[in-house]
Amino acid sequence: MDKHTSILLDIIRFTAAIFVFMDHFSQIRFSGGSLSYFSPFGHSAVIAFFVLSGYVIAFVADTKDKDIKTYCISRFARLYSVVLPVLIIVPILDIIGININETMYEGKIHNSYFIIRLFANFTFLQEIWFSSIRYLSDGPLWSLGYELWYYVLFSFAIFLNGYKRYLLIGAAVLLIGPKILLLMLPWILGVWIYYFHKTKELGKITARILFFSAPLLFYIFFKDQGDPIVDLSFLGNFGYSKYFLHDYSTAIILALFIVSFKYADISLVNKLLRKNELLIRYFASTTFTVYLFHLPLLLFYGAVLNHDPSNIQDIVLLGLITFVTCLFIAQYTERKKYIFKKYIVLIYEKISLKFSSLKSL
Repeated sequence: MDKHTSILLDIIRFTAAIFVFMDHFSQIRFSGGSLSYFSPFGHSAVIAFFVLSGYVIAFVADTKDKDIKTYCISRFARLYSVVLPVLIIVPILDIIGININETMYEGKIHNSYFIIRLFANFTFLQEIWFSSIRYLSDGPLWSLGYELWYYVLFSFAIFLNGYKRYLLIGAAVLLIGPKILLLMLPWILGVWIYYFHKTKELGKITARILFFSAPLLFYIFFKDQGDPIVDLSFLGNFGYSKYFLHDYSTAIILALFIVSFKYADISLVNKLLRKNELLIRYFASTTFTVYLFHLPLLLFYGAVLNHDPSNIQDIVLLGLITFVTCLFIAQYTERKKYIFKKYIVLIYEKISLKFSSLKSL
């Protein structure tokens, strides 16, 4: 992956997190409806995450994590560096917030059968088949119940051979069901972009036409959302996958933008990317935390501050304090994922040693 493409992906990643943030912040309880123009973009931003994830995972599997052990340790370190703090901190925030202002949490808290919710989200089983097991106030956790399984299926496909590959892929597919598979295409599209960048060439003129056309296509696509092309709700609880054709369109437009960027070679854009690299890298390194923590924090601070969604000062304060808190938490979560990786390696080695001892008996 060339440097400019890497920086661009970081910009897209952080921008997507901000759009998800603003989608939730646009709710009436937080901003009184004054930011409603952000509401159509939250889910599409998650689809952008899937495309980026496919690209990055293909890159690391091709260049860094070249065996299944290293690959799995890196993936779990990345996920659990933020997921574990979420599973611990969010219940505390919710309990305090509800006791201060229960109205703020109306319709946003899912706390029945807590142990089941904890287990499902810890093991990334919250979205298998037609289930959707939300963890308290943290709605954004749903996407990890998709993405983890894309990691798993990809690892089976590239690291295993023969009957083991097909047996384990088949078992995983049977476990997760059709809903998760429906949104795997944007993720696979990300994988395709990486290998296209690695092995193909594209003319500069063609690339520039595609690069500048993609934002226009986004505008045309989103200016009049209307009704999605296909809604699978009538077949059952397809949840976040029910508008999959709409999501495919989003993924294809983003793919055109990313694919073409490398070959467009626009010197002014490249210069701006290099000049602002450190700042971009910093904010990109907080993306996962901003994504997973912002909604519980919005609700918590909204309750604690007795938030008035009709007051512009209250709206600005709520948005800023939530965002800054996310940046602070990130310093001890994803920006410290190497610590989580160390402990995951220790756990792996202990389990391996235990199995080796049992085999020798």
